Amino acid sequence: MPIITPCYPSMNSSYNVGEPQLRRIRDEFWYASKLMDKVYSGKEKWNALFESNGFFDQHQNYLQVKIKGSNEGLFLPWFGFCESRLRILIAGLESPATGVQAYPYAKFFHTREDGDYVASFFIALRFSNDARQVKFEPLVSEYLHTVNSWNDRVSGMDLTMNLVQQNRLPSFVFSASMPNVEANKNDVYNTNDATLNQRDADIMTNKANLGCRARSDVQS
Repeated sequence: MPIITPCYPSMNSSYNVGEPQLRRIRDEFWYASKLMDKVYSGKEKWNALFESNGFFDQHQNYLQVKIKGSNEGLFLPWFGFCESRLRILIAGLESPATGVQAYPYAKFFHTREDGDYVASFFIALRFSNDARQVKFEPLVSEYLHTVNSWNDRVSGMDLTMNLVQQNRLPSFVFSASMPNVEANKNDVYNTNDATLNQRDADIMTNKANLGCRARSDVQS
């Protein structure tokens, strides 16, 4: 459903909204409706509307996309290009044929790792009851081909993907303020007591070392 901006030039503001994004929007509307019912009935206060939605507690499996630049000048254009093409990745992960549903998180986490500028993007993954083993390479190949084919890419621009279980998420995703932080190697992962559904754990284990890396031997 196109949503056209009321100014010139007219643009479709929902160009990047696919089935995964629409599903998340509907989920948030449903949650907000239920929350407002509680506010009107006196069971909740208005400030409940501004609390975190607990996205990183709601799912058990995630794909973490790291966009890296060795300095700020390289990072900014590389980040802008990779971000603008994320709809390709999300559409690829939404795969009824393999039993995968994608739930993208709408914000980036900006960190510093070993001097590199890093932006992390997370997509929650859910599997159908019929899923036994999921091969992720075909689902992400179009996106990787797109970023690898960018003519302006030079050495120092990199991108990695890794499958992460909920109890191994970086601790910074649970920060309410989501500041720009310096990653601490001794405190990278959240150590809460979340458990992983064994069936999903088996699926993830088959591809736990996905580690898809965009081309790193680019000549400057």
